[in-house]
Amino acid sequence: MKIKMHDNIEYNYDYKYDLIDIHKKGKFNHGKTIELDNGVYLDFDENNVPFALEFISASKILDTEKRNLTSPGINVAILVTDDMIHVEAIFEYKIHEKPADVSIKKDIINDYNIPKMETALSTT
Repeated sequence: MKIKMHDNIEYNYDYKYDLIDIHKKGKFNHGKTIELDNGVYLDFDENNVPFALEFISASKILDTEKRNLTSPGINVAILVTDDMIHVEAIFEYKIHEKPADVSIKKDIINDYNIPKMETALSTT
């Protein structure tokens, strides 16, 4: 399921395979992929700027039902320091017309020479 959520961000959820792909629109020359945790990947372009976040077995990682991931609002904050890469993702949806959300925080040591920055992949 491909959903245009924002002018420059696209969200894709494959219900059958339980995969999430959140990425900036446009062409990027892939530089590297960093595994933040089992099944959670952050992609950087050749200039070390993050442009995509992927989840494999997303409903298990986020501990939510698959149906909650079909068209959520998304806010992903990415903070890179000299020492750490921090990613926080919030998925907002409704259950019986009541707002709900699920979030995940991942930190990894910055052994990749990614320069300091603060950015987001957001649809809300």
